[in-house]
Amino acid sequence: MKHMTIRLATIVLMLTTLIPTKAQQTQWLYDGLFYHINDDGTCSVVSTLKTGEIVIPQVAVIEGKNYIVTAILEGAFQSKDKITSIDLPNSVTSIGEYAFLGCTGLTTIKLPDALAKISTGTFSLCTGLTSVALPSALSTIGSEAFYNCTGLISLHLPNLLTSIGDHAFFNCSNLAVIAIPNTLESIGDDAFLNCSKLTSIYLPGTITHIGTGAFSNCTGLTSVIIPNSITALGSSVFSGCSSLASVTLPDALTSIGYHSFSNCAKLKSMTLPPSVTTIDEGAFVNCSELKDINLDRVSQIKYGAFVGCKELLNISILKAKDVNSDAFINCAIVSAVLPYEWTENFKLDFSKTPNLWKVYIGEATASIPPGTFKNNKLLLIYSNAATPPEISTTTFSPDTYDKGILYVPQGCVNAYKGAKVWNLIPDIRELPYQIDISDENVSVDISQSVTLTASVVPAYGPPVQIKWYSLNEDIATVTSEGIVTGVSEGKATIVAFGDGITASKEVSVISVMTPGAVEDIATDTTAEESTFDIYNLQGIRVATGIDNAEFSAAGLAPGIYILVSPHGCRKIKI
Repeated sequence: MKHMTIRLATIVLMLTTLIPTKAQQTQWLYDGLFYHINDDGTCSVVSTLKTGEIVIPQVAVIEGKNYIVTAILEGAFQSKDKITSIDLPNSVTSIGEYAFLGCTGLTTIKLPDALAKISTGTFSLCTGLTSVALPSALSTIGSEAFYNCTGLISLHLPNLLTSIGDHAFFNCSNLAVIAIPNTLESIGDDAFLNCSKLTSIYLPGTITHIGTGAFSNCTGLTSVIIPNSITALGSSVFSGCSSLASVTLPDALTSIGYHSFSNCAKLKSMTLPPSVTTIDEGAFVNCSELKDINLDRVSQIKYGAFVGCKELLNISILKAKDVNSDAFINCAIVSAVLPYEWTENFKLDFSKTPNLWKVYIGEATASIPPGTFKNNKLLLIYSNAATPPEISTTTFSPDTYDKGILYVPQGCVNAYKGAKVWNLIPDIRELPYQIDISDENVSVDISQSVTLTASVVPAYGPPVQIKWYSLNEDIATVTSEGIVTGVSEGKATIVAFGDGITASKEVSVISVMTPGAVEDIATDTTAEESTFDIYNLQGIRVATGIDNAEFSAAGLAPGIYILVSPHGCRKIKI
């Protein structure tokens, strides 16, 4: 509301200020309209004495000479609230900024066919406009173009449109229908803020940018499909869309921005694509009906991301590395799958989630800080860590040490019973099942794939769905079917996950030389500018007089060669 107040104050100031133009130098009156004669022999409309219905001629006669009307200058009809309609000739190709600002009585306007741009603030505060036929040549709608046009009900955007500017339809509170073409590339900041009558919006696959707050407070919006051309959601894009119940996110999305879906009270579930790694501050704050969101692949969750999500009962954050202490304040979480490894930046404060009674501890957890669960009455703890993590007497609450049940990996009961502090928990049992990855000593070449297989042992009640995750996607990726693909040389940890229980496998990714590539084995001061002869390991010369700067492996069979020049030698592998 503060933001909107500032914007309105700015517009009011414009209404009370004369917008200076070069046309003030010389003005000519013709048929109730003031004109300025342009250097090219055409003329532009400067202002008017007329009210009611205005038809601007294609030709203005000034001192007996004909001048074609080609432009409406900035602020030309500013605050002329007695004008009801305007008909612009097709000779007009330019309309200046704020040309019709504050024309509150204007209900209809005919725009010229060749108009390519609606400039900044052209129709701001034209509260009487209900619809506008936009010309087919239009490619740009500028900032504040229809700002606070509260009477605007529907609008069809032409097929050449590529850009909608900041605040273009800000507070068009009765705009219920807007047809967006398949050419649109950019939607500016706050472009449709407070368009409360919009129930749906089509976003074409050509869009690459959706600005901050673009659809904020569109309280009638119920569903949205965001195209795959979008890779990041900016701040407050759908904030305050209190009726929004269905959102389809793009496959390549990498982050959910600051307050992107805050106060979307009807949002019950959200499917994040695997590419999403960051959830920014307040992204889902006060999404009071949000029950289901997949967070297993998210690595960073910032301050207040899920504050007030009172229906969010279960979370699974297997790959999380950086989680703010206040990420889940006032959530009714009862069960949590914790990260595979408890890193230094995992700061989640579980005292802010007092209903938590069940946790799954990650396989690579080495220690859990003191006081972590001191305010939680944890009754069930499932530890995937074969080696008992280091804990203190304040890590868990007295209720846990008195009444809790601890499940540990197969064969690890005695280790936990003999571990300091863990032995205070009265009931320590083996996990009801474990996940077994049958493959041994797994390796894969870069750009090649290998399939891992996993099973639940022993078979446990209802079927357990195995999910696969790579903890090092820069080295290797894995599909939902367990197909591992090498990305770069190194070692990747692949995790098989089933309802909070995990098993992991280290996969080695091997660098294989590209056919025809040259690998230096040894060099003895071979000068860059020298030429050389090439010998194989049998001492047979296979090439002579080769220029070092132009050398390639083309024409040489794979193998080891010696390059001999007057300056030294070089041993290579092809």
